Amino acid sequence: GFLDKVIEEQAGIVPLRSLIELAVLFMQLAVRSYGGEVKYVDSIMESVVKAVELQESKELDKEDAETLLELLEIPLESFRLSVIDIVKAPVLISYLSPKIKRAVEKEVLIGLVKSKKRLNSMEMTERVLNFVAPLVESIEKKEDAYEFEEVQTNAAAILHLLEFPDPHQEFAIMLRLKDIFIKGGMSCMKTCLLYTSPSPRDLSTSRMPSSACKKKKKNKI
Repeated sequence: GFLDKVIEEQAGIVPLRSLIELAVLFMQLAVRSYGGEVKYVDSIMESVVKAVELQESKELDKEDAETLLELLEIPLESFRLSVIDIVKAPVLISYLSPKIKRAVEKEVLIGLVKSKKRLNSMEMTERVLNFVAPLVESIEKKEDAYEFEEVQTNAAAILHLLEFPDPHQEFAIMLRLKDIFIKGGMSCMKTCLLYTSPSPRDLSTSRMPSSACKKKKKNKI
């Protein structure tokens, strides 16, 4: 499209920030014209990925990163889409500095859990795990106790979003989650075990993944 053509012609000539700012304008136009059409969002983000890849250095400075965050926020807030719906979003987030990247990944995780979006495909779930794994596996580093618990309880809550038609696929994802929690260390495993285990007040409510619950009910009938 037009944005791709501009990027191909101007990459390396004009500052990267200017190209991202142009993408921001296109994204705002997409919000007004196309509503929540994910294909338009991904197309614009793919153009920005090309712009970054055409730079000699893939490291973004502070102003580039701030403009990129502005671009990412538009579909997340205006379209009410999750990052996992937007294929190119994780690629753009990977260009951010480790500190900003972690903060964005944490917000993505918390937003996903709050949305209660069901994970019922391997592709979608893999995108989620790609966000969860770096957050959990870096847990041995010093961080605020509240942030630690917030990240780990939300990571554990991913288990309750699984709703696969095939129980074998769901079980495979559960094993992946287990491996991620193990890599997070003993503190992570304790927090996640505490969150996913039934409490005395909640013994009547199963915390198994939804497809397992449905199967159990059918067996009772």
